[in-house]
Amino acid sequence: MGRSGCDPEVRAVILAELDGLYRFVFVRVGCDVHLAEELVQQTVAAALMCDAWPTNDVERARYLRGIARNLTRRHWRNDGRARRARDAGLGRIVLERLESDRPEEAVADEERRFRLLEAVAGLPGADQRILYAFYKHGQSTTQIAAELGLTPKSVEMRLYRARIKLRAQLEGSGEVEA
Repeated sequence: MGRSGCDPEVRAVILAELDGLYRFVFVRVGCDVHLAEELVQQTVAAALMCDAWPTNDVERARYLRGIARNLTRRHWRNDGRARRARDAGLGRIVLERLESDRPEEAVADEERRFRLLEAVAGLPGADQRILYAFYKHGQSTTQIAAELGLTPKSVEMRLYRARIKLRAQLEGSGEVEA
């Protein structure tokens, strides 16, 4: 095992980024829970084996995502069966949507949801945590502040900044008009 495997700072960064890293991979593997978990485990194992880690937390988070991105790409490149299974899964979703009363709206909603997941997964882990806590889990800014050891006002400010970053991500994908 590399030296960083024993480094408590590296472990702390990995633990802090784990949820965001999972979402980052999850979107890129077509929302396949088992494959996402497997690739995240491989990412963490590869990260712990590395001897040369970046020195600051932002670069460490980028480094982890880079490992995950490379492992995901390698998975799709090496496993044609996985690609066909992913395409079949997407085809099944589209077919279900087409059988609904308003197929064009259902397909558009699914595409928007996926773009939103992809945009959120592209944000830093801290921004993802705050957005998920507020929007998905319905926590108040006071509850989030208590969990993170911040003031409610600073949580509001972080939410504001995270929404700006999310909008920029979505504008980059063509989802939101400027």
